[in-house]
Amino acid sequence: KQFNVDGLLYYSVNLWNEDPWNDGATLKHLSPIVYGDGVLLYDGHYIGIREPVGSLRLEAVRDGIEDYEYLSMAEKALGQKKTNKILKKVTKSILNFTRNEETFVKTRIELGNELEKALKK
Repeated sequence: KQFNVDGLLYYSVNLWNEDPWNDGATLKHLSPIVYGDGVLLYDGHYIGIREPVGSLRLEAVRDGIEDYEYLSMAEKALGQKKTNKILKKVTKSILNFTRNEETFVKTRIELGNELEKALKK
């Protein structure tokens, strides 16, 4: 959001060559130690389920989309300048960001509180 990226491209969601439940290496032709690369959904057939099973990567992608929407709402209600001021508490650039989960949580709460105040006006 900070750099006006408004799309998502994920090159593959179900890159299975074999049973992903017993062998997580997805790109053996490139490396025997690349596990789960490209996999958002797992084949439930191998564990007796007749539908795809979501991965942790899929949850992370969903969280990112939700954060983007949250920031879009904040930008509309608070303005870009105020939203970016809050956002800069977790990221200064595409490569300079915090990995501190507590900082992310506190910043989300702060953003939510500011958004709630703006929407009540």
